[in-house]
Amino acid sequence: MKKFIVFFLSISVLFGYYEKMCEIIPDKIDAFKKEGRCEGMDIKTNEISSSQAVKYFVKDDKNLKIHLLTGTFAMEASAPVMMNMQMETNDVIIETALFEGYKTMMTYQKPDKSGNFIIILKPSYVMVVEFENITPGEVKKIIKNYIDLKKIEKEL
Repeated sequence: MKKFIVFFLSISVLFGYYEKMCEIIPDKIDAFKKEGRCEGMDIKTNEISSSQAVKYFVKDDKNLKIHLLTGTFAMEASAPVMMNMQMETNDVIIETALFEGYKTMMTYQKPDKSGNFIIILKPSYVMVVEFENITPGEVKKIIKNYIDLKKIEKEL
């Protein structure tokens, strides 16, 4: 019976966490309109324990997708951020840097004007900001002015 209670408590701690993360992601970002409801998932197996929450935003032809990741999902997303990389080709820019005090990796597909920022908020907690039809400079301004990274970090 004790094993069942411990198992149930460990599952209940994980399950529903994506709902908390949904509350942490802002509902208003500049003039972007939130589309639909926050989506998410919690997963626990013998090998992994992770949660993910995603909100979608639209403004004209511009799209933002804000993800919060924890556990194994976050560790997998954060691995390339640790490489200290600067790369540019005709089609792609990839760079790691500190942004607002957080280790960040930006990938930008020039022809599509799309990409993502991976921001390590703290160990095992990552925010990914995907964007379409927006420049990296615009996305940096949006994050800086409308997404309180410090507040999100504290609430995780």
